[in-house]
Amino acid sequence: MTATEHSMSVSPAPRSPPIASTHDSVPRVVSFSRLPRLEDIKDDNEAFLSPSLDDKLSSSLKSDPGVLAGDLDEIPRLSGVKSKRSSSASNDSVHERDRFRARFHNLNTAGDNPIGEESADCEVCYGISSKTKKLNVDEDYSVSETTSPLDPASSFYSHLPVAPDSDQVDVRTITPQRLSTVLQWYFNKPLPPTNQMFPWLHGLHPENFTQRSFFVFQQMAHSESDESSVEFNTHFARPADARFLITIEADKDSYPEDEILHNSIGLDEVLKKIEFSRREVEKMILSFIMTLFDEVPMEKMESLVAAITSDCFVTGFMPEFLNLDPDRGISLRNFHIQVAKSARCADFVVYGSPKALADGRSRAASVARLLRLAQIVDERTNPRKYNVFLLKPQDSIKQDEGFRIFTPRASAKAKDIFGYSKRTQLFHHCFNHSKLHYYPLWDSNLQIKEKLETTVMSAASKLHQNVWSGNTWDHEVMLQVLRSDEYPAAVDEAPKQTQESPNYCEPSRSTVVYDELTPSRFESLLPKPRAHWKLFVHCHNDAKFPEMETLSQLLFKYTISSHSALETDDTHHLDFPSSGSIGIGDCKQENLMCIVNTCKLLYLYSSSTAPGSLASLIYCSDGYTESSLLIFCYIMYAENLSLNDAMIKVHLTYGRPFYIFSSDVVILRKLEILMRKFSPNNPSKTVEWNEPEVITSKELNEVLLGPIRPQKVKHIPSKFRLGYIRNDSDTDSSDTEDEEELSDTSSYLDKDWVEDVEGSFPSRILPYLYLGSLKHANSLALLSRLGIKCVISVGENLDWLHGHKFQHNNDLIIDELDNGNIEQFTIKPKQESLHRSKVQCSVQSVMKVNNLQDDGIDELSNALPSMLKAIDEEFKRSHGDTKILVHCRVGVSRSATVVIAEVMRRLQLSLAQAYLYVRVRRLNIVIQPNLRFMYELFKWEEEGDAQKEKGEVLRKIDWFMMCREIEKLNLPYLSSR
Repeated sequence: MTATEHSMSVSPAPRSPPIASTHDSVPRVVSFSRLPRLEDIKDDNEAFLSPSLDDKLSSSLKSDPGVLAGDLDEIPRLSGVKSKRSSSASNDSVHERDRFRARFHNLNTAGDNPIGEESADCEVCYGISSKTKKLNVDEDYSVSETTSPLDPASSFYSHLPVAPDSDQVDVRTITPQRLSTVLQWYFNKPLPPTNQMFPWLHGLHPENFTQRSFFVFQQMAHSESDESSVEFNTHFARPADARFLITIEADKDSYPEDEILHNSIGLDEVLKKIEFSRREVEKMILSFIMTLFDEVPMEKMESLVAAITSDCFVTGFMPEFLNLDPDRGISLRNFHIQVAKSARCADFVVYGSPKALADGRSRAASVARLLRLAQIVDERTNPRKYNVFLLKPQDSIKQDEGFRIFTPRASAKAKDIFGYSKRTQLFHHCFNHSKLHYYPLWDSNLQIKEKLETTVMSAASKLHQNVWSGNTWDHEVMLQVLRSDEYPAAVDEAPKQTQESPNYCEPSRSTVVYDELTPSRFESLLPKPRAHWKLFVHCHNDAKFPEMETLSQLLFKYTISSHSALETDDTHHLDFPSSGSIGIGDCKQENLMCIVNTCKLLYLYSSSTAPGSLASLIYCSDGYTESSLLIFCYIMYAENLSLNDAMIKVHLTYGRPFYIFSSDVVILRKLEILMRKFSPNNPSKTVEWNEPEVITSKELNEVLLGPIRPQKVKHIPSKFRLGYIRNDSDTDSSDTEDEEELSDTSSYLDKDWVEDVEGSFPSRILPYLYLGSLKHANSLALLSRLGIKCVISVGENLDWLHGHKFQHNNDLIIDELDNGNIEQFTIKPKQESLHRSKVQCSVQSVMKVNNLQDDGIDELSNALPSMLKAIDEEFKRSHGDTKILVHCRVGVSRSATVVIAEVMRRLQLSLAQAYLYVRVRRLNIVIQPNLRFMYELFKWEEEGDAQKEKGEVLRKIDWFMMCREIEKLNLPYLSSR
């Protein structure tokens, strides 16, 4: 059994798994925790330069447990020899080595000069810097260039001057204009191929035997089953072609700016924090320097250690990259480690606040030096050389020239408005329309965008009569209007013929379709009051049932009072228990009476639909989760519908999102009897509106003890009956009877699908596109009620498709594509079944994708074009008037990836926009494409964007930034971190 969206397990591994062979030349890691302490080194001057240090380092490292060959996250043994990199894979030479040595020596000239002061240039440094000053640097760098402009081999890099006080570690400076050129090149270069990045990006900790063996065994299984399977990197080494660009805001804590650079992250996301005393840090730095550099005179050693130690305590970090790879268990969704992984193969641009620089308190230079030192350590395991750059501050930066390098930061005001502590809630009471300039581009702050998107998607829409369902924003904005002088003009009460709200799946109910929201557009998208809501029912977890006395008073009042909103100033607020919070034990006589009379009050209060009439609002925080139970109770009561019909009505007719728990299905089945018995649309019921309904003990027993749903007695064909023996005297009547049983489609089309799917519906992402689970796809009755015409099954089998009874009533035409990896089923009902059946199956075609598991190894890109082509052909054939279900086992990974790709293509959205669009409309189910699928979407987006007009970049958000945002979105749902 492989890892899937729902569960994963791994077979016990053999004692000696064929992960990789060990080689003597394989580099090993030096971690600060493994370096020899100062007390192990003699204190006199001779001891510092004696060969005993190398001996101690060697014995220390050799005593460590063995590691797997090619493991990237271990640094080699660092002895007195300063450069172990291969000359064939790097431009480093003896001159390059001497240049670093000279710069480290140069750091400690002129006695006790502090690190912040400019020191005299050494001979090597002076030659480089003077040549740089004399050159007339060309600002342009063509995007067609294959070499990164930040690579030491590029002409662009050679023209960048060395930063003051940082020449000892070769930190260069770069202007905003040149950085714009670099970013333009960077975001137009494709990411490395998927097969080069995986499984390394999954996280392969040297001690995590389970994760490593999992990928090896999966690889072996793929190799045995498919000779043309994807090639894997068996050594799990760091990708050779990966070169990311990360920007670090050095003064974020003390001098936060309104704008930040693209790809900005915190230093705490890439370097290890100081967890020791100053004395211990000095010991570690000493061991660190003596390991990296030889021939350091004793008189230089002390000041060099002091300088680097000062940088450590100024920033609070050590010059060592984080290793966040999980050390145990299997995980295919390690989004939280991607920034740290990318830092190991990235160039850095460090920038400080202009205010901090003016005050002389910027930490940018110290941050840059520590990052460069961390890279020097890491270079021992990687022949590629990465660099660190300091952004040169300028008074004015023209954003309209070249690539826009800055993006607005979400202000503290924005975070307060959108309520970071809440998952979906948008607050109106602290909203200020004069401060709307915080909505940034699509490279960060997806938490804020998710809250706004949820608010707009689930904004109030009309149900039966003048009863509306909405979210917290609708409630708060209505209260604000009622308190202001703008009432009643501020109520956006559209004419009756145009009052229908768009379905929640419509792109018009979205904010993500805009690349950038201006303040005016932002304000126009925020929901406004659509009716004169003055009766509010708040559904939440801590609520109790309304008091019967309150319900009785309101029923009497609005039986005799006017229903004109302008003739009454009273507003009423009721609480009601949320979905999932009511059990059988709560079905007491008093509680049941409260439920019935709450529905009765809503019906009475909102009975008039004329303009200016009173309206009621059922609301909860996200607009659907906590209020769904009451909404179904009201629809069953108001329209005398069964639970099945009420769910279909809310979904298809009213276009509202909803979510009920499996426990709610049991309760709603019980309540269905009461709701329909007291319904004003029940012909046998005469309603006394001025009095509350009373439930007798007999009616209570009917609810509690009565059957949930009458079970249909199944007919057993005669030839299957106990004791049946066929003989010659039998007529053909039994055969005819059995044939009719097989031809009867009612048994699988009239099944109680509510119990089958436990009340959940597949998520409607677009008007024609559904995303669901195998449970949804296996309920043929539900598919028929929803009108699903095409099913795309990603890696799963449909039970009904291969059922004997279904195949008896339908002809199946099967076409194979891609060597059998894709099967296309065309379904045509037989003529005789069309005449016999009362209910017809709506599904006309099924595409089944085989050999595609959610194991972090299978590649979706091969089958994705065929699936998208099938969706597009069905869409064009029906002119958009169709319904397609895409599903896998749970509906969160494989099928979610396909749906995200379809949304990107159909709505012309970026990956970040489409991801958020699908995520919000999947409602309470959190989509979780594994890392490899997400990376494949990046590559798929690049292929599509490559065909766009010139000037548009291949990706609007970088890989590690997107993973960082996904991790933040998932944090409220992760209890383990």
